[in-house]
Amino acid sequence: MLHIIKEHGSMKGHSDVEIVELEDLGLVSLSKWNGEVYGKCWKCDVSGYEKEKGSKNFSLKPVYEPDNTDDETGEVLSWKRIGFDLKM
Repeated sequence: MLHIIKEHGSMKGHSDVEIVELEDLGLVSLSKWNGEVYGKCWKCDVSGYEKEKGSKNFSLKPVYEPDNTDDETGEVLSWKRIGFDLKM
């Protein structure tokens, strides 16, 4: 798993493209969310643009952990995204 170092918000002019900083990969743009994985991701600069022109895209699947649980029932009330699994 690649842990999230920092979430940087959205790419300028593209609110559907998130920018996150991941251990081992650095800054990455996340795009094409299908409800399970980000199908088009790339290493980027601080603005979200390709760091290296012509580089390969890859997919990332979010990894979550419980963020808040009900004290009485133990039911998970919310989840926190902590990292991503790299999908080739």
